Amino acid sequence: KKNLDFTYSKGIMSFGLKMFALQISALILNSTDNLLILKLFGADAVTPYSFVYKYFGMINTVFTVLITPIMSAYTMAYAKKDYLWIKKTFKKSMLLYGLFVCGTIMAMSLFRVFSKIWLQRDLVYDTSLILLTCCYFLLLMFSHNFSSFVNGIGVVNETTIAVIAQAILNIPCSIFFAKNCRMGVNGIIMGSIVCMIIVDIAYPYITIRELKKMKY
Repeated sequence: KKNLDFTYSKGIMSFGLKMFALQISALILNSTDNLLILKLFGADAVTPYSFVYKYFGMINTVFTVLITPIMSAYTMAYAKKDYLWIKKTFKKSMLLYGLFVCGTIMAMSLFRVFSKIWLQRDLVYDTSLILLTCCYFLLLMFSHNFSSFVNGIGVVNETTIAVIAQAILNIPCSIFFAKNCRMGVNGIIMGSIVCMIIVDIAYPYITIRELKKMKY
């Protein structure tokens, strides 16, 4: 019994450490862009970027609030081996994502109008920055959809590696596109997009693999 309890405790600790690593990586990804822009291009470049980021970030927040509770539901269903429910729920979550894709694209087209009304003044926004930020958040919400499933069933080894790699590469990639490719501020979000593709490949691959294993 003692050996069983030790093994269980060790497993819980290992899972907790991996989830902690995922949270730290997410924190790095979400907090470095403004610092990079401030360092590379000055304070004036931060304001337009920050507003565009927060604008699409609001949509992502709503999506995250809706999708996050599903993770614990996946955990319970997986423990009960209710694979049919898991597959049906995942399909519904993909439909929800489809709705948010449409909503995000619509929000992109209304961005300048919203910005003028909200700020009561005109700021200069690069159209490419708006488009790239929109793409980034579409990729981010896509990853949320799959990570809820993968983390819910406890398959975190490979995803932890992918997310840590994403966090490590984010800064050098952003600097490369911003300075070496002469994309300016747009290069910062471009670097984030390239790094986001890492997890957007890893999560679907693991999800499809695990869903194929589920027989009912």
